[in-house]
This record gives sequence, C-alpha cells and structure tokens, in this order.
Amino acid sequence: ASSPPASSPPASSPPTTTATTTTTTTTTVNPLDIPKTVPCVTIPYTLLKSCATSNSNSTDLLPSIKSAYGYTGLGILAVTGVPGLEEKRLKLLPLIERFANLPESVKKSTETPHASYQVGWSHGNEKLVGSTLDFSKGSYYCNPLYDVPSTNETLIKLYPSFLEPNIWPTSSIPEFENAFKSCGRTMVEVGIMLSKQCDSYVKSECPTYSTSLSDLIKTSKCCKGRLLHYFPRSSTSPSSSDDFSSWCGWHNDHGSLTSLLPPIYTDEG
Repeated sequence: ASSPPASSPPASSPPTTTATTTTTTTTTVNPLDIPKTVPCVTIPYTLLKSCATSNSNSTDLLPSIKSAYGYTGLGILAVTGVPGLEEKRLKLLPLIERFANLPESVKKSTETPHASYQVGWSHGNEKLVGSTLDFSKGSYYCNPLYDVPSTNETLIKLYPSFLEPNIWPTSSIPEFENAFKSCGRTMVEVGIMLSKQCDSYVKSECPTYSTSLSDLIKTSKCCKGRLLHYFPRSSTSPSSSDDFSSWCGWHNDHGSLTSLLPPIYTDEG
C-alpha cells in the first residue's frame, strides 16, 4: 500500500512539517556506468491519468518509468499538477505542528505502544543508527482509507501495527481527521495510477510477470499514512559531532509504494 502524508528531513534551523522468461537473459550494470547526477523524472498528472484510464496498454510512459525505477534510476518519480492536492497539503501539514505542540498528556492519549506506536502519535520511539532514539521528529500514523481495517480480533492482536483501528485527536483538532483522509486518499489514487504503469513496464521486461502491484494497492486494507513534524534544533542539539547521525537504523518498510508530499517550513521565532 502506498504511504500518504509525510514531509521531508529537517533543515538545519527551521522546523519542518512536513522472474523469469522463456529465454535466459541477464543484465549487468557496472556501477561506474551509473551517472553521478541523475535528474528526477516528472510526469504530468493529466498524462498519467490518460494512460491509466486508456483501454489499451499504452506504452507512452514506459521510458519515464524505466528512467525512474530502472537500474540507474533514483527510485523516485514526481507527479505534477495533481488537482486539489496543493490546497489539501496546505490544510493538512500545519495541523501536525499544532498537534506536536499540544500538552504531553493530550498527545500521550493517542499513543498505541501495543501496536509499536504505528497508530496515533509516536515520539522518541524510532531508533537511528545504533541504539540512539530519535527525538528530533514526531509522527502521527493513521489509515486514510479504513478507520477499522479488520474486525477480526485474533488478526488485530497478531498484527496490531497494521490492523489497529485509527485514533483521531478530534477533541483537540476537529479538522485533523478529514484533512488527513482527504489528502491521503488523493495520494493513494495517484499511486494506483502510477503502479499500473509500473506493472506495464515490468511486464514489458519480463513477459511472465503475473503479479499486479496496482491490484495489491487497490485491494489492500493496510494503507499507512504518516504525518511528520520535525522539531526545531535547540542550541544544545548536536550538529556536526561524530556521534550524531540523522540516518534511520535497520527497519522493515511495510508498503509497496511510498507517496510523499513536499514539506512546509515554519518559523517559530
């Protein structure tokens, strides 16, 4: 499933709210042949939608998909001009800053330690390189498609980080839920269209490919949205010391496709 609302890593000062085929073939890529500078591939939303809704298997986007997700690609692609997304983004992202500055007791009421803090608020629970806990950002996790992904209590207990029902800070920020869901659903819709093109590309490279990424995303009930707020660096925060790292430690991602929003920067001074 795709992963809606998120913002990018912090700046130095302001806070951020941010297969096999019938014939045997092999492909060898020399790392020295990979360009040091790789541009980010962009696709207009109108073209993506046109190809996604076409009755025929359009190949118009295959070169772009290959450039983005092929052996020498960045693994990232930008979809531009998504209708209404900018307005939804500007409604949603400021809300996580408001939430992050609420009293600790309010934030703690939305925590789910039994679900590894993968639903509701999480702060200081994620590890960076080594065993250092990350207090520089806070996250709010929810499923933008299903408030209750499953009613099977056995499954919920087995997989709480995927199936635990949503928790919303309705009493503190009434508009939070609708803004999260609206933005997240748009991002998932675009992700489904993009994943359909990924399926076409893989099929063109490997005719025996039968798995459908787009179907996996469309039918999954475990979409995970993560809304991030990066707190401002304090004067005592490490900036260039050898023991400081902003890299995330080893972890398992539980998504087939990740969708990101551009961040916003705020001035708390």
